[in-house]
Amino acid sequence: MLPWFKELNQQLASRINNNILHHAILISGTIGLGKEQYASHLSKKILCEDKVSMLACGICKSCQLIDAGSHPDNHVVVSDKTQIGIDLIRKEIETLSKTAQLSGNKVLTIANADLMTESATNSLLKTLEEPTNNTYIILTSSQSQRLLPTILSRCEKLNVNPPDFESAREWLSQESISPLPSKDALRAFKGSPLAYKNSVEQASGLLYTDFEFTIQELIERTTGVNKASIQWQKDADKLVVWLGQYFLNRYKDSNKESDFIAYQKTVDANKKLNHAGLNKVLILQSLFSHV
Repeated sequence: MLPWFKELNQQLASRINNNILHHAILISGTIGLGKEQYASHLSKKILCEDKVSMLACGICKSCQLIDAGSHPDNHVVVSDKTQIGIDLIRKEIETLSKTAQLSGNKVLTIANADLMTESATNSLLKTLEEPTNNTYIILTSSQSQRLLPTILSRCEKLNVNPPDFESAREWLSQESISPLPSKDALRAFKGSPLAYKNSVEQASGLLYTDFEFTIQELIERTTGVNKASIQWQKDADKLVVWLGQYFLNRYKDSNKESDFIAYQKTVDANKKLNHAGLNKVLILQSLFSHV
């Protein structure tokens, strides 16, 4: 289990063991904190036959079926589309209405619940209002403000915060991630060690450490705006995001209008980059000139 979920897990596992867990849980927080990963731990604990320990035992029949991906009472909705439609939700709701086949408990996890359409949300709402016995619903969201108030009001809302900088670096070090992030690097990933880890492991281009080096060179005038723009044109998408975070952090420290204007330009640039045939070098030159 990711260490920044341990305190929350202690609370929820205790409620599970004492049979007082709320029937609907909303786990929210920024992208890349591992909310879906923790939701899997939580659903496994709810279905586990061991009602004493803080974690699922991993050896009972229920745990073994979950590990095999074949537990009949564990239902997960994960969409690779931009929306979660009513048909998908309605199918799972219908299954939940039936008697549990194994452990007595039933769990439905909906990842990125804010992607549900209005009709899908309304379909889920009735189950939240009138849950059947021993039925638990776990929602995860990185944009919980997009969920309807009627959904929010019926869930226990649990917001997950990123770990502090030293804890994040310690975890990344244990995961053998190199290079370890600076404070600014982690802030660029909204404090998420997982997001930073994925960026390093899946990097197909320049890394954040390269970005920091480029910024330092521009500040020290050891490289030029044109050279930097050419270097970064293939990674323009992520560069604009990192520059936006850089200018926003600088504005928070300096309160200078020029830094905020630079940040706004990165927002505009991010939209423009979606258009084909755009001269990325010119866009990056404009942004780098504010460094």
